[in-house]
Amino acid sequence: MPRYGLLADKDGMQFTQVDARRPFDGPEKGAALVHSSLSRQRMRIAGGTASLKYVLTGCEIYHLGGRRFLLEPGDLLFVRAGTAADVDIASRSATVGMCVYFDDHEGQGIDSPFLRMRAPSAYDGAAMDVHTRVRQGTLTSAGLKNSFETLKTIGLAVTTRLNASCRRLSMAREDARIDLFSRLERARGYILDHVRQPMSLDDLARHAGMSRHHFIRQFRAAYGVSPMRFFSRARLDAACRALSRSPGSIEDVSVDFGYSGQAAFSKAFKKRYGFAPSHILRHGPEKSE
Repeated sequence: MPRYGLLADKDGMQFTQVDARRPFDGPEKGAALVHSSLSRQRMRIAGGTASLKYVLTGCEIYHLGGRRFLLEPGDLLFVRAGTAADVDIASRSATVGMCVYFDDHEGQGIDSPFLRMRAPSAYDGAAMDVHTRVRQGTLTSAGLKNSFETLKTIGLAVTTRLNASCRRLSMAREDARIDLFSRLERARGYILDHVRQPMSLDDLARHAGMSRHHFIRQFRAAYGVSPMRFFSRARLDAACRALSRSPGSIEDVSVDFGYSGQAAFSKAFKKRYGFAPSHILRHGPEKSE
């Protein structure tokens, strides 16, 4: 019988901390947020409501439907309701994970049984906030409810959007489509994690484990843009955030993000957003969106 570290159950929501002393095999029903800190072991998680698995530190390997999904920091894995999983904790040191279990009616429009994705930065921040408050012992019932709603809302939105991307891949077999999408997400995640570095199609295709031609064609089919166009947009978005958060000059940011100079950066910036980067420095991001 699993032991529940229940902090709050308002509106049927559960919060559970899991470690070697408190095993957990999933909620019987309803919404739950699970925070885990586990070292090397294998565990069995019973099928419950649809869920999103997330790794903050370390590595988790999920065995689902005859397939293997490796989750590293920043990765999300959507699992359809009613699906049991074997999980290997691969790290000798503590692997910190988080799992959002949805309400019974949520996630039903997502028809892919499994989706491995790169979490958006907003999800990373919300998950880290929960982890920090758990460690500090400052997670209140009100804070838990807000954090859970944030994680659930962001998680459902990104899963719904990327489920549509996966469905655009013209593969006859569902398992082949899911495997291909996981490869593409690996490359997309690499782009998002390395926007300050030079990027080449050969590098990205290698991270996806695909030929260059096949990678370009399938990436465009899934996401609607070419890999290098996606990189250009991601780099500009990250540079825009950097401008809004730091007092650095436009020249500093342009060099930091690999542009040949301020003029090239300003031209690309204005083409994407419709205004010059100096507008961010004068008015802040809230007036520039």
